[in-house]
Amino acid sequence: MRKIIVVLLSFLLLFCGCSKKLGADEIAKLLGTDKLPYNYYCASFIIDETNLVDVTTYVDYVFVGKVTGYDKTEYDEDGESPKTYYKVEVEDNIKGELIKNQEIVLVKSGGITEDHKKFSLCYDDILPKIGERYVFCAYVMEYINELYCFGPNTVCKVEKTDLMEDAAYLRYTEASKKTAQDIFEGKHIVSRYDVKYNTKSNF
Repeated sequence: MRKIIVVLLSFLLLFCGCSKKLGADEIAKLLGTDKLPYNYYCASFIIDETNLVDVTTYVDYVFVGKVTGYDKTEYDEDGESPKTYYKVEVEDNIKGELIKNQEIVLVKSGGITEDHKKFSLCYDDILPKIGERYVFCAYVMEYINELYCFGPNTVCKVEKTDLMEDAAYLRYTEASKKTAQDIFEGKHIVSRYDVKYNTKSNF
């Protein structure tokens, strides 16, 4: 009888250990790595997400920022549609004018699933890694006024210390100078992190 109890307790401990949820620090270390398997999903877009002019025309802001930390992950009802909240410090504005030299919040589609066993992410997209610099193309989620990146080419890693020598920075800067004529821009929403927030309704 005692052996049966010991075996049952061993299985219980093993099960609890396998289903243990990760802490914020542990998740932060996993983001942007291949230490967990990825589940890629397809999505449809109203623009050509492979065309940088389309992407930069459609979004509200294009900027270079350093990912300074991880805040939290939120989920839809199915637990398979995570949104990752990052802390980012803006280094350079390409489109729009966000505040610099202080942390802001950036929401990224994708992230660790609710069971903490894999990452869920749109195809051809990437999850930013803490400590790295990226070009971000973000629009404002109006109902919560947060910057949001979703889909391919909305996050691109910056490789060079000098931005003027970085290929990604130069590509997005050049694309932002143009306007996709067939893209309906509509009214751009001003982020709460915009330097002119509360002083104007659009730009």
